[in-house]
Amino acid sequence: MAANSNRWLGPALRWQALAAGLALAVCSTLAVLGLRFDLGLQVGVLLTGIVLVGFPHGAFDHLVARPMLAPGL
Repeated sequence: MAANSNRWLGPALRWQALAAGLALAVCSTLAVLGLRFDLGLQVGVLLTGIVLVGFPHGAFDHLVARPMLAPGL
């Protein structure tokens, strides 16, 4: 059985990686240009990243691990 047996898991993980990559590119570009952000905006970006990337990542852990850890399947 493949590790990604759920049809919706693959597109969800690709969307997650695309969103994280885009955010990284934007933030890196702005940092290289010397743009400074106040603390409130930094915390807002951090919390948004946690909600968009961290929570879904943890929510998918059992779906990814189940086929790999299932005995004899």
